[in-house]
Amino acid sequence: MRLSVKGSLCITANKGQFYCCFAVRDAEGGLKCLDNHQVDGPEKFVLGRKSIYTRDWEVLWRAEQVFVCEGIIDYLSVKTMEGDDLAGLALLGNQLIFDPELLGNARVLISALDHDRGGYGAFYELGEQYPDKSIEPYDLEGRKDPNELLVAIKEGKGRRLSAEKKLKLYQDFIQCDNKAELARKWGLDRSYMYEIVRECEKSLLDTFEGRKPGRKPNGKPATLEEAWERIKELEEQYEQEATEKERLYCQSEFLKLRLQWSETEAAELRGEVVDDSTGLVKKKQIKKRKEAGHSVSGSDEGDLQSINTRAGYGPDGFLPQPALPVASRDQGQKRAGEQADLRADSSKHGKGDHDLSSYGRTEGSGLHDLPSPWIYLHERL
Repeated sequence: MRLSVKGSLCITANKGQFYCCFAVRDAEGGLKCLDNHQVDGPEKFVLGRKSIYTRDWEVLWRAEQVFVCEGIIDYLSVKTMEGDDLAGLALLGNQLIFDPELLGNARVLISALDHDRGGYGAFYELGEQYPDKSIEPYDLEGRKDPNELLVAIKEGKGRRLSAEKKLKLYQDFIQCDNKAELARKWGLDRSYMYEIVRECEKSLLDTFEGRKPGRKPNGKPATLEEAWERIKELEEQYEQEATEKERLYCQSEFLKLRLQWSETEAAELRGEVVDDSTGLVKKKQIKKRKEAGHSVSGSDEGDLQSINTRAGYGPDGFLPQPALPVASRDQGQKRAGEQADLRADSSKHGKGDHDLSSYGRTEGSGLHDLPSPWIYLHERL
């Protein structure tokens, strides 16, 4: 076996196979293990007890954003694509083999784990270990791991850049003088890079032109994200109102059934006929007709008769005539005839009306002996 040491990387040869041996050290610089990767093959193994690999020991404990990946090759790939501004560590597998306090100050954990069963399991454990932190996946652009993404970039197969990466590319484009080197670094065709730059400039210009002086109206979305959020709130409100409307409709239908059941039960207690399908059986009303005059039938006829009775009218609607005795009736007719004769005599001799106030005041008779209709007739005369 031959061993070539250069810093933290060792090149070993064993039985004709070459391995890249990475020296894994702790924060104090002590050697923890050796991670071996076959140069022209998939074979890899670890000598010693596994420990995390990072070159960011000085800033790792105070960094606000930290990425987590599985292998050292993935760690170096992310560093190549993102630069030294983003701190991170490699697990040398898919087990969380580090002290949780190491990432205690980080607000966001970026998961650059492989898109396979082991990577998904490590991502789930990462969420359980840090429930109070925001865990965001690293955009691998459809690749299996960060190293495969880096290889695709180097080969010029194109990248699907997110909005944040387009902004970062635009900032690098402004500061960089060698545009060809920048395109090679990002793994992009130069024509596509210029297209992204023009897109960023147009978006910035549209934003400036869309601004109006003065205060923004209350409730009006200022950005597209706020508009989508408002639409989502309105959809949720519509769903709640639709659910409440359905609940009230069901409640009203239930109350109708309950009222119908109560009416049916009350009818059964009164001894009325009840049909199971239609409910209470109503009796047919017989209409009465009269030969002449206005006819009233049904329940209105009974109401009219009761009103006439209370008012003192008869069934035909007229006041009843007083029933006079036979003697009184004959006497009244005789006296009415005498009064008519007196009027006739007075008209012949030109005399005025006779005083009839004393008429009828004969012995054993008086006005109080006459029926009420005759008293009325005497007063009129």
